[in-house]
Amino acid sequence: MATNNPKILTIVVVDAKSQPLPGAQVSISPSDTRLITNSAGEVQFTLGAAKKYDITASSGSNTVTVPFYVTENGAMRLVVNPIYVKSIEKQLSASKGFDVFSLKTGGLIIGIFVVIFIIWKWFKSKK
Repeated sequence: MATNNPKILTIVVVDAKSQPLPGAQVSISPSDTRLITNSAGEVQFTLGAAKKYDITASSGSNTVTVPFYVTENGAMRLVVNPIYVKSIEKQLSASKGFDVFSLKTGGLIIGIFVVIFIIWKWFKSKK
């Protein structure tokens, strides 16, 4: 049975120490509504008929977008930490660069060993 009561989604934005972050900007899409968090780091949005929303929270240069799926009797409170997510993104991008470099270097070293092995086998067969 559907209800006519509007669903209110409360979003709490927290800092690196998981403390409420007042003054952060939060937007919700598809409605494209933007609000600023209060002293408790909270904003509230009235949800429409969509089943999925993209929540974007920004604080300084840190921004994160997370999906929120509306379910019957589901949670209507979401905690977002843009600073933590930004630091994880930096770690992932740094490790990607290292992994790509390691992969290329490792492949080059293996290739050199294969060529040396082939040359060694060729010289050995000539004796």
